[in-house]
Amino acid sequence: MSKDKAVSYVDLDGEWRTRSISLFGVVRSFVTQLRVGQDMTRISLPATLLYPFSMLEVFSARELGIFHLLFPLNKEEDPLERFLHVARWTLGFLQNESWHKKPYNPVIGEILLTHNISESSGKTQFVAEQVSHHPPISAFNIHNEKEDISLTANLSFGVQFGGNSVGITTDGSGIIKVNKRNETYELVKKTPGMTIKNVVWGTRKMFWLGDASIKCPETGLTLNMSFKEEGNDNTVVGTVTKGEGEDEVELAKIVGKCGGEVFVTYSETDEKKLLINAGKIQKPQTIYGKWEDLDEMSSQKVWESVNEPSIVDDMYNADISKKKVEQDQRDRSALKKEKGEVDVARYFEKSEESFWVFKTEKKEKKEKKEKREKGKKERKEKKEKKPKMTEQEKKEKLQKAAQQRLLDSIKNNTYNKKQGSPTPASAQNVQTNTSASQPPKHLQPPTMGVINVKSPQPQVQPQVQHFPSPHLQQKAMEKAQREQQLLQHQQLQQQLQQQQLQQNYKSSYKSNPPPSQHSSVVVEEERTQKEKLHAALQQRHQQQLEIAANYQHQMREQQFREQQARDRAQREQMIRDQQFLEQQQLREQQQIRNQIYQQTQLQQYELQKQQIQQQLQGQMFLNMSPPPLVPYMPVGVPDNIVNPYANHQRMQMMSNVQHPQAQTPRVSSPPPGRIHGNQQ
Repeated sequence: MSKDKAVSYVDLDGEWRTRSISLFGVVRSFVTQLRVGQDMTRISLPATLLYPFSMLEVFSARELGIFHLLFPLNKEEDPLERFLHVARWTLGFLQNESWHKKPYNPVIGEILLTHNISESSGKTQFVAEQVSHHPPISAFNIHNEKEDISLTANLSFGVQFGGNSVGITTDGSGIIKVNKRNETYELVKKTPGMTIKNVVWGTRKMFWLGDASIKCPETGLTLNMSFKEEGNDNTVVGTVTKGEGEDEVELAKIVGKCGGEVFVTYSETDEKKLLINAGKIQKPQTIYGKWEDLDEMSSQKVWESVNEPSIVDDMYNADISKKKVEQDQRDRSALKKEKGEVDVARYFEKSEESFWVFKTEKKEKKEKKEKREKGKKERKEKKEKKPKMTEQEKKEKLQKAAQQRLLDSIKNNTYNKKQGSPTPASAQNVQTNTSASQPPKHLQPPTMGVINVKSPQPQVQPQVQHFPSPHLQQKAMEKAQREQQLLQHQQLQQQLQQQQLQQNYKSSYKSNPPPSQHSSVVVEEERTQKEKLHAALQQRHQQQLEIAANYQHQMREQQFREQQARDRAQREQMIRDQQFLEQQQLREQQQIRNQIYQQTQLQQYELQKQQIQQQLQGQMFLNMSPPPLVPYMPVGVPDNIVNPYANHQRMQMMSNVQHPQAQTPRVSSPPPGRIHGNQQ
């Protein structure tokens, strides 16, 4: 995806749309969590089952792409035709679906700001936001300023697993406002539900099932539509009526196919005409703006870390990034719960009817104006309550302010620099009134000592990272805490050294106070002592800086080694996981081969058994028939006397058949009178 111009994968095509899904990966990470009738919106689906775009992007592509179908409402004079334009727009959303995967569930606070431009009607703005996560509610607003038509809708989806099918339930409503006509169209049930059949095996089929309803209070018109499955077709049947109860009159009927041609038939004239062909709607291009201008919570940036590996079929990293996005959502939800802002959104607000309405710019300007007027009123009241100052009080206040500014300039040593004149008497008085216990300025210790210099120290905070095992994570936390304690101990030692140095200096000054009149020798000694002290402090400061630099270097090396260890452990864990998956696949393949081999052996055994039974039946038939050359034998003589080898032949034929599970073949002994296979 280009970083200069923002786009959405919902408008793009690629091999990722029809990429085959690894059944083993799905079974391993997802199907084991499913139960019949379970709500799939509360399950974290693997990235291999998801398209690289959010549900908000689907709303933008569908709703904004067909919003221009409502523009003729301002030109049409017939109320029934205006109502049919709204019905045409509703049916334009319901396409002949062929989804192989599902979009991302938007995270709480996720937004999407897009627009398109029409030559005749100008710019149409789209604003969407995920205002709730459980239940998942997406609110969006579409507005065209030139046509003065707006749409605000709330949609919520629920997904239930049913074995080899998935049911999608929809709940939501919307309001279309045509201000030039002073009409409102209430989308009582905006979108029907959907059923996806043959999810696991078989040819996948998708059908819109359920009802949809539109009502216009100003004209009294109502449209009720029903969506059904008829063979391989997804049909829609609707009725436009006026009035209620006994006064209800049918004005038109709507019949057709979802995603195809839908016709309307007027009840008075039986005239039939094409209402819409959803497969041939011309949609203007959606504009997302520049990538650098996108908000951090926009859909493209929220799912960027998941989209990039998903497009290149790197599902392992895609799943890791998806889990991070979901964890960030949980943290934001917990923070909003702590602040009591569960029902607070950026672009929408919850009404008394639990419907999320759009915060218009007019309302925001009104709120800002009311806030400014309230602030002015409070300041005016506060000023009136405050007692007025007399002229004498004003002069005294100005004099105090001037004296304070003069003292501040003397302390900051800025008076002489600006004026270029000697220190005034007032400044001298301030200097002479200092405490006698403090040493003169030329004997005070320099401020560049090691105590006053704050060398940068790395602030090690215990960070919770993802390690290959809880044991390594605990060790990392303990090490970070020890480093933090070491830094605090060093800072405490520096503070104690500073206090000790100041006390030593004050005690030495009190024990050896300077004479009232300094001779040249005393002044020279003081200057020499000051230089020595200054050099010692500089040397000590340099040593401290070197120690700090060495410590920082050691810390960086230690962090680098720890990072290498974590990366190595992560790579080893990935290799172990890959080996485990390969071994699992090999085991499954071996089991399948064993099953096939056993089935083949059983089939061969059954086949041989049937052949032997047929041969035995044929032999018995021959034995039962009177042999022409055998002389008459008395009644009751066994057949083995007539044919001495009959029993032996049957035993030999049975011994030549081996059961598939037999370990060694059976070897039959030759019958008496038979030599080396020569038949007698």
